[in-house]
Amino acid sequence: MSGASISFVTGKGAIGHNNREFIHDNVDESRVKDNINYKEEKLNIAYEKCFGQAVESYNERQTRNDRKIKNYMQRIKNSGNNEKLFYENIVQVGDKYSHGFGSGNEEQAIDILDEYAKSFQERNPNLYVFNMKMHLDEASPHLHIDYIPVATGYKRGLGTRNSLTKAHENMGIPRGTGRNDNSTMKWQEREKEYLKEIAKDHDLKIINKKTDRKHLTVDEYKIYAEQIEKQYDKFMNAKVNIKSSKIPFTNKVFLEEKDFKKISNNAKYNYLTEKTLTKYTKKLEGKEVELNLLADRLKERDRQLKYKDKEFDIKFQEVKKIKDKYESLYEEQLNINEKVEFLEEQVKELEPLKDKADNLASVLASQMKAINLLVHDKGNYAVGLNKKQINLINALDDYTQAWLEQVGEKDLATEVNEKIGISKGVQESMDYLKKLERSKDRGPSLGGR
Repeated sequence: MSGASISFVTGKGAIGHNNREFIHDNVDESRVKDNINYKEEKLNIAYEKCFGQAVESYNERQTRNDRKIKNYMQRIKNSGNNEKLFYENIVQVGDKYSHGFGSGNEEQAIDILDEYAKSFQERNPNLYVFNMKMHLDEASPHLHIDYIPVATGYKRGLGTRNSLTKAHENMGIPRGTGRNDNSTMKWQEREKEYLKEIAKDHDLKIINKKTDRKHLTVDEYKIYAEQIEKQYDKFMNAKVNIKSSKIPFTNKVFLEEKDFKKISNNAKYNYLTEKTLTKYTKKLEGKEVELNLLADRLKERDRQLKYKDKEFDIKFQEVKKIKDKYESLYEEQLNINEKVEFLEEQVKELEPLKDKADNLASVLASQMKAINLLVHDKGNYAVGLNKKQINLINALDDYTQAWLEQVGEKDLATEVNEKIGISKGVQESMDYLKKLERSKDRGPSLGGR
């Protein structure tokens, strides 16, 4: 069974990049079509699904409008408690050398990640996935999982909220004891263990980089070599209790057989140990050179990525500003639409009153033009009025014109000022009165009316 590491890290949550709305330099455009789309949902729609009912229930209980939640997503976004709208994890099996495209093991990584992706939501019911992609257009297959923590069980305030720690707790993940032991770490360990089981079913052993010597860093190799050298020096300098007797008149000594065997075995052991250490040291030196070259390459790659990340962040911030501005304008437009709808309803209610006011203005203008005949007509209607009566009619005329202008009937006000006469309606009333007078002159009719 072959071995590889797994990578389970927190992502930046660049949805536009994940969904390939724009293409980064490290993406092979010819393979974009191969990417697997597990889910793609707008964030605002996901928020409505997760929290819409809870917000509605909360608002119904509020007696003050200023305490109602108009937009929960916007509230989280503007929160000063370091709350995030959503979270992202990037999951990868192996690296570009062991399971990258062209390694021959890429299909194994894809199968493991696919099985993990399809089981994620069911296994994590309180982490609502709104966007999930497997990228197959970069160096290695990897998953982007974007989710909203949905926490329940609150007795006061909003019954369902965006809270990662509480969402973990709802899924049985303990809170932890501090910064270096929190619920996120515990949840990630649980997910890694699940990944290991999936990998095992696909004949892949997951290697822990921190304990496996094949994956030691340069510094860790140096420390390990120093420990071996110390152990070797300690053994070489150890005291050996051997008793010897000098042979008289010579430079030779007598040794007991057990001491001779002890020295012989010790010499053999030292020879083998030194040979092994020399061999290992050469390998270690070669490995160190190899790792130093790799480290230099990684530093250069890191430098390039930082530059690209900086460039990406600048573009991302620009897009974010445009998006924020658009959302703000959209909110303003909604408010304007509400006001327009309200005003349109008011206009509909006022239309009957406007018709009545128009009719009243027309009647008043007709009456005033007829009354002015008493003063200004040099024909049949002029009468000898005294000065007080004339002043009364003129004051009534001024009042009528001012009122007509105030209600928007400027044309009628001008007509009253410039014309005298009898309108059709007044004439009809006069004709009716004449008819009644003629009937009275003739006396009562035998047939009745």
